[in-house]
Amino acid sequence: MSVVKLIEEMTLRSIIEQGHGLSFECDNCWRLVAVDVLDLIGRFGADATVGDVRRKLVCRRCNKRRARALVRTGNRKDECMPTRSRAGR
Repeated sequence: MSVVKLIEEMTLRSIIEQGHGLSFECDNCWRLVAVDVLDLIGRFGADATVGDVRRKLVCRRCNKRRARALVRTGNRKDECMPTRSRAGR
């Protein structure tokens, strides 16, 4: 199973429990946004998956629905799964 598929199936609860952060990056314009997972839990519920949330996102810069999820695994901004963001390259 690929890392991208594993991230898509992670629940918002598991991200909080593991101490990770969550960001979304637009595949069209590369806009990178760090989101507050607790706010997402308030909107979608703790058992919502990252894939459920990602499919509902619309980029505010280009109005496209082409986001990819990045799970921040460490303190540095480039410690992400599955890869680091393209916006910082």
